[in-house]
Parts: sequence; C-alpha cells; structure tokens
Amino acid sequence: SSLGDAQALSILTLFDNDLRGTIPASLGNLHDLRVLCLQDNQLVGSIPSSLSELINLQELSLHGNFLSGSIPTNLFDSLTFLEQLQLHGNMLVGPIPSSIGKLQPLWLLSLYNNQLSGSIPDSVGSLSNVRYAYLFNNRLTGSIPESLGNMFSMQVLAVFNNQLTGRIPHTIGYLFYLQELSVQTNSLDSPLPETIGFLGSCSIFNFANNRLSGTLPNNLDFMTNLESFDIRSNVISGMFPSSLASPWNMNLEVLELGGNALSGSLPWELSNLQSLRNLALNDNHLGGTLPSFLGYMWSLSSLSLEYNWFSGTIPITLGFLGNLERLSLFGNRLTGAIPDSFWTLF
Repeated sequence: SSLGDAQALSILTLFDNDLRGTIPASLGNLHDLRVLCLQDNQLVGSIPSSLSELINLQELSLHGNFLSGSIPTNLFDSLTFLEQLQLHGNMLVGPIPSSIGKLQPLWLLSLYNNQLSGSIPDSVGSLSNVRYAYLFNNRLTGSIPESLGNMFSMQVLAVFNNQLTGRIPHTIGYLFYLQELSVQTNSLDSPLPETIGFLGSCSIFNFANNRLSGTLPNNLDFMTNLESFDIRSNVISGMFPSSLASPWNMNLEVLELGGNALSGSLPWELSNLQSLRNLALNDNHLGGTLPSFLGYMWSLSSLSLEYNWFSGTIPITLGFLGNLERLSLFGNRLTGAIPDSFWTLF
C-alpha cells in the first residue's frame, strides 16, 4: 500500500511476475499515473473502485490474473484519457457498466475470457475510436445494440461464444473499416442484413452456430477482401448465392456453409474462387450433378459435400486436385464407378 504514497509516479509496470494478494486501493492516490500494468500475475480479489480516481490514466492492464467480482460501476466515470482497457482472462462477473461510453479516447477494449453477463450497453456507440473490441467467451445476453454502428473506427469485433439473441442490426454494415467480425456460437435468430455487403474491408466473417434464417444477401460480391466466410450450423435457406463466388472475391480461402438448408445446384461461378482451400457445403439440400469445374479449383485441400442430394456420377476431374487432402461425398445419391483419376491423389 506504500505505493500509494509515490505521488509523482506516472508509469507502474509490474506485469509478468508472481505477485499475489489484492490490488491496493491506495493506488487510487496516484493521480499522475498514466500507465498501470499488473497483468499476468496471481492477483485476486476485486478491482478497487478507487482506480476511478486515476484521472490521467491512459492504459489499464489487469488481464491474466484471478480477479473476481464485478467491474465497479464508477470505474470509468473519470478515466476520460483512457486509451487501452485490458481486463481479459480473469473471473469477473456482472454487467459491463454503461459508463464505459465515457471512455472517448479508447482504442482497445479487451474483456474476453471472463464471466460477464447482461447486455452490451448501448453506450458503446459513443466509443468511436475503438479499433479492437474483444468480448468473447463471456455470458453476455440480449441483442447486439444498433449503436454499435457508430463505432466507425472498428477493425476487429469479436463477441463469439456468448448468449446473444435477437436480430443482427443493419447498422453493423456501417463499420466500413471492419476486418474481422466474429459472432459465432450465440443464439442470433434473424436473417443476415443486406448491409453486410458494405463491409468491403472485412476479411474474416463468422456467424457459425447461431440460428440465422432467411436467404443470403445478393450483394456479397462487394466484400472484396473476404478470406474466410463461415455461416455453418444455422438455418439459412435458398439457393447458393452466386454473388459470394464473384471474381471480386478472389482472396476467399475458406467457405463454410455446411449445416444449413441451402438448395438447388452448385453455380458455375464457384469456379471463380481459385484461392479457395476449404469448401464445406455439407448437410444441406443441394442437388443435381457434381459439376466438373470443381476439379479445376486447384487450391482446394478440403471439399465437404456430404449429406446432400447430389446424384449422377463422380466427375473424373476431381482426381486432378493435386492439393486435395480431404474429400467427403458420402450420404448423397451418387452412382457409377470411382474414377480411375482418383488414384493419382495418393
């Protein structure tokens, strides 16, 4: 607690040690402190509310400890210069205080791997400078707030493995600088809004393991930086969207659409995806014959088409896929012989 008497202290970094015990409340007396880094220790107890008095603080890093209890409701009231907030990897419970919206300069928000509950507060929409928001592996409930669309600087939004429900707000399409959108393993139950086609900077898009319904938007060809598109294990229906296989999606490497209710045949536009390594369309209602162009998608290392309604013979061109490591065609209505060209895959 004597640290609280070091009034001139501006930087306190004690991370990556074996410090034990609780965080002294007297640290709140260090009004000139700009950086407080206590991460990766063995600290226990709650976050002292007195840290709200560190009015010049720019970085608060308490992650990788054993802190428990809730985030003090007043913690963010006066931290108007805070740029980095890292509380992840603790045992924190309770809601995210709505006063978090007061942290105007914040660019890093990291609260993942806790047991936080309640909804994502609407006030996050005031955090227009946040570039990285990591809220995954908590127990957050409620819907994604529409105000999220005001976080114009966002580059990474990771809220996967929570208990979020309701609709996906159309405002999510206003995050023009977003590079990663990871919302998998929640209980969202709406169609994907058309506005996601505006996410032209997005390279990782993941809404797997939700309850998404409806059809896929027809403007996905505007997502020209896509590298991974994963919506497996939902209840999305309709035809395979040809806009997802546009020549503009030339960077797409992973396409996971398995475990939905897609129907119809595979469009020829799929052959545009020459960078595709993993194509998973299993457990849908796709039918028709297997198109021969699949054998000219040279980058494919995994092709999963099991449990659909494909019929006819297996095209010999599949044997031309020299990079193929996994081929799953079981559970269809295929007939005829295994092509001799398959033996070149071994």
